[in-house]
Amino acid sequence: MNWPEFPDRFYSLAEARSFCTEFYDWYNGEHRHSGTGMHTPFNVHHGRAPAIHHARARVLTTAYAEHPERFVRQHRSHQRSRRRPGSTNPKRKERTQ
Repeated sequence: MNWPEFPDRFYSLAEARSFCTEFYDWYNGEHRHSGTGMHTPFNVHHGRAPAIHHARARVLTTAYAEHPERFVRQHRSHQRSRRRPGSTNPKRKERTQ
């Protein structure tokens, strides 16, 4: 799914719920975000990003070792996930003002 085209309006609550359910399931579970190291919000929120990052790095290292000629630049590890404070960090304590 690419970014869906949002309708100008929904003609019923059921139509809005159906559209939003499909959109949010895709956005949180399938769409990878550049700001989180190409992880889905679901994986970042549930703490799975580090394990996925390490698995990606192992595959990349193996591929580079077997076929370095396929890499335009030298081997580098996959972009690290950059966790930002907010809703993706369930253990974060709210700041008091």
